[in-house]
Amino acid sequence: MITIISGTHRKDNLTITFSNYYLNSIKQKGEEVQLLDLRTLPSGFFQDNSIFGTTSEEVDKLLKTYFVSAEKFIFVLPEYNGSFPGIVKMLIDSIEPSVFKGKKAALVGISSGRAGNLRGMEHFTGILHYLDVHVLPYKLPISRIFTLMDDSKTIVDDETLRVMELQIEKFIRF
Repeated sequence: MITIISGTHRKDNLTITFSNYYLNSIKQKGEEVQLLDLRTLPSGFFQDNSIFGTTSEEVDKLLKTYFVSAEKFIFVLPEYNGSFPGIVKMLIDSIEPSVFKGKKAALVGISSGRAGNLRGMEHFTGILHYLDVHVLPYKLPISRIFTLMDDSKTIVDDETLRVMELQIEKFIRF
């Protein structure tokens, strides 16, 4: 099972556009895949989990569904202040580290600027390595995202679509 994590909880974000592209492409290739949109986290997620000494049925179910059952993760990380969003760090800090041990991850950085969140992907790679997660070397920085989509927020840039598909193929084989 592959879990895609759309790495922001901001309303009306474009991260979900890229996350949904990955979801649909991987489904079409016949792989088991699911999407966790951080906008849908339960309100008590960061308080009601075993890391903090309490638990709830809703949080336990979410952790089992999206993390324990997954063998691979794709993190779609928008650039926030030169790195990745704090909610992603809070998410990782709220999960037992053993859940991640030996699993695999791919990173997609997106930004409206020109660096495609390279710095954020490197910061996050360090965290994943600490957790003993194997990170696909083919990290994908996607820059100037507003120029890659049409008015309906569909990704239309041929080169971006090509490199996303290349990363997906590499990740499936990883």
